[in-house]
Amino acid sequence: MIAQLRGRVVRKDGTVAVIDCGGVGYGVSMPIPSLSHLSTDGSEVTVFVHTHVSQDAIRLYGFATLGEQRTFESLVGASGVGPRLALAILSVVSPAELAVIVARGDLGALRRIPGVGPKKAERLLVELRDRLPAPTGDAHGAPVRADLYEDLASALVNLGFGVPTAQRTARELLERAPDQPDHA
Repeated sequence: MIAQLRGRVVRKDGTVAVIDCGGVGYGVSMPIPSLSHLSTDGSEVTVFVHTHVSQDAIRLYGFATLGEQRTFESLVGASGVGPRLALAILSVVSPAELAVIVARGDLGALRRIPGVGPKKAERLLVELRDRLPAPTGDAHGAPVRADLYEDLASALVNLGFGVPTAQRTARELLERAPDQPDHA
């Protein structure tokens, strides 16, 4: 089983990155947010991998963080959710947002994801309730707004911070000032 790849991104096509590791190019399907964080400038990248074996193929699914990989694995463990749908879900919502959606029982948010209908949304809420970590919150237990967290983390990555540093910094900033009003 391949669990992690470290190498250079040769190219990105759609939702697939080709990562050269010692002269071997591995095709790795990734959620769009993770794929957008990969640089093709020749710098070394590390991708966490889920190896999916089916009757006709061995496919690699890659993630920027272990949390994203674990969420993917929780999703494919739910009945009726295959790797493609799990990737589609993680391309629309982050693991933190999904945890908030499941904790709140927000059927409408799940139904807005392409490929998730009413029955599948209900099933996902039931099956993921015990599989996903509780949403992160501030010191008082109030949930941190997942969309603001993702926007802030993404902005920090775009400014040149590494993904783990950006995520940690975004979480710390929102925990320090959770009551700040949103400004559009």
